[in-house]
Amino acid sequence: MSAEYGILLTTTPTVPGYKLKRVIGIVTASACRTRGLGGRLLASIESVVGGKGEAYLKEIEKAREEALRRLSEKARALGANAVVGIDFETTEILEGFIVVNAIGTAVVLEPASPEVPPLPTPAPTAAAPPKPAEKARVCPWCGRPATWIEQYKRWYCYHCGRYLPE
Repeated sequence: MSAEYGILLTTTPTVPGYKLKRVIGIVTASACRTRGLGGRLLASIESVVGGKGEAYLKEIEKAREEALRRLSEKARALGANAVVGIDFETTEILEGFIVVNAIGTAVVLEPASPEVPPLPTPAPTAAAPPKPAEKARVCPWCGRPATWIEQYKRWYCYHCGRYLPE
């Protein structure tokens, strides 16, 4: 298990010593980064004279870490203790924006034998503090509980992957 993410993350479809107890579903996360003016200038020079492209590599790595962090947060919010089969897609959009998408399957794993330590299973996040003067809402598309996203002041359905209509 990765202490950094608080959940087991793996690109493999199975984890030795553990058996699949429940599949929760697909989770996705994206991160978009850009280099500043200095980074773009350095990358331009490296492309002319040759080099490793360190400016690009650093931003891709930061974006990958951010996407994994978001992926683990979504999976934990759904009650998963692992994300298996993680795949990455990296692309560049516009001029210099690097996008990393991480896709995996949120699952609950349990030890296959008594000798294997159990993975902690986080409880599903309750519909974060309800919107002021309003009770928790249900997604109109799938009927599952929605989560209040304080940062955006909107309700979000992690199952459908979209915001609820206002």
